[in-house]
Amino acid sequence: MDSSSHRQESETCSPPSHHACLEANGPVDRLTRLAADLFQVSHAAIYRIVDGHLQLTSLTNSDDREPFDIEQYCMTLTDCDAPLILNDIGGCKGSNDALPDSRSGFFAGQPLRTPAGLPLGVLCIADAKPRRDFSTVQTATLDTLSGLAADLLQQRLSAENRRLSSVLFDRLGHDLRTPMNGILGMAELLLAGEDLTDNHRRRIEVIRRSGDTVLSMLESALDLAKFDTGEPDFDVSPFDLKQLVRSVISELERKETGREQQFQLTFCSEDHRDLLGSASQIHKLLSRFFDIASRLAADGSVQVSTMTELANSAIVQISLKAELVCSPDHELERLLSSSIQSVSAATGKRDETGLRIILCKKLAAMLGGSVGIKRHSDNRSTLWLTILTRTRPGNPVKSPLDERSSKPSSLEVKPRMADKTLDVLVAEDDIDMAMFIEDLLMEAGHRATVVHDGASVLRLLEQKHFDVVVLDGRMPDMSGIETAERIRQLPLEQHANLPIIALTGEALTGDRERYLSAGMNAYIPKPVNYDTLISTIKRYCS
Repeated sequence: MDSSSHRQESETCSPPSHHACLEANGPVDRLTRLAADLFQVSHAAIYRIVDGHLQLTSLTNSDDREPFDIEQYCMTLTDCDAPLILNDIGGCKGSNDALPDSRSGFFAGQPLRTPAGLPLGVLCIADAKPRRDFSTVQTATLDTLSGLAADLLQQRLSAENRRLSSVLFDRLGHDLRTPMNGILGMAELLLAGEDLTDNHRRRIEVIRRSGDTVLSMLESALDLAKFDTGEPDFDVSPFDLKQLVRSVISELERKETGREQQFQLTFCSEDHRDLLGSASQIHKLLSRFFDIASRLAADGSVQVSTMTELANSAIVQISLKAELVCSPDHELERLLSSSIQSVSAATGKRDETGLRIILCKKLAAMLGGSVGIKRHSDNRSTLWLTILTRTRPGNPVKSPLDERSSKPSSLEVKPRMADKTLDVLVAEDDIDMAMFIEDLLMEAGHRATVVHDGASVLRLLEQKHFDVVVLDGRMPDMSGIETAERIRQLPLEQHANLPIIALTGEALTGDRERYLSAGMNAYIPKPVNYDTLISTIKRYCS
């Protein structure tokens, strides 16, 4: 058989009539073509086991005539440990007098297994003509190709499992952020009241701090899952470093209400604007870095300094240093060298800090940087962080994280009333979350109409006027994105300019862009607080 013509025919995908043309499988397809070429056969195929059944994954076929049903023989191999080699096989699917050898043929197959011995699938070769023999060298070659095929199927299975895990954790994150928003939001509203006793205020503070801890653990688990799947979320957007650092410190101080903590911030360079990088991931990394510093500081005081310097004409290195006094018994070197195994095998607050450091180190490495600590005399230490970003020419622009930086510095301040009363239509399918949003709007002096699905939104918009619409991302009948798109298609001109705000637990990279491209004016990830929601509504209803 001519090898070049065989490759040409196989690449055009001419499978036998009872198989559909398969999608390209990259390395798997190349392996089947290699098997067909090495053994000079008309058929080479790889099947994998899916839910207990064989599924054709890759097929090379240079002859439309199929002397027998390959899959029938492959099925017998799934429970075997040794190869199956058959020669001069009879029993084709249909006789053809024009093909004198149509009732004869050759088949060789090898079971594919994981390193643990679990069945993965089958690699087989076949031809319309019988073979005189199948040598020991050819058997060894088939075994080698089968090992490669098993590795490829194992890689594919692992990739599919990672993808499914990623989808699962995305859904879990969305479903948990919504009730956590209810817990933290209601605690915020209660603390903003003036009629609380000191005892009640202390108890609500415990609820809020515990809720913040649970939310932080959730974010850590989701981050670890993303790192394990190899799919961390990296957006690219312009940001102002000074604004970002101040925003992170403000959020941390807000969470640590009642705890003595003071960050003294110094910017050692003015090149903090016009930087381009993963603003959301840098925000998350800085949050973890400053949180670790505050936990290690024995006296509650942390002196933070930042510096930017050009690594080359386009790359900027950001350096942060946190000067602090640590307790004499702090094993800082052990914490910095912590691994998931060492943390899981131990207990205590130090190992909580070790887990936070692991996440910080992983994220810093993803951003082209590192984390370390240097011990000085008198128990003083320097916790340092470096990351890489790029320069962005042009005028300074706002970071997509501006909405997050609008959180109040303290929960003790009573919410401010809005300048004017607005009619707000809220779509939220979670009853507790809907009640919380309604309470926030009422605190600001607005009138809220709450529904639980997108169809009700469209129906009410045709019946009365609303100043703004707040949409949840996931609702039972249609998503927030679909609801927004259908609002923009309503006949009245006022609906084209109606402010629509997304309020959703979908907080991954790309989610903000998806919502804004659907015609929404603003995107707020859960959990949300009073100041963020009310200031966003004011901004788009001015």
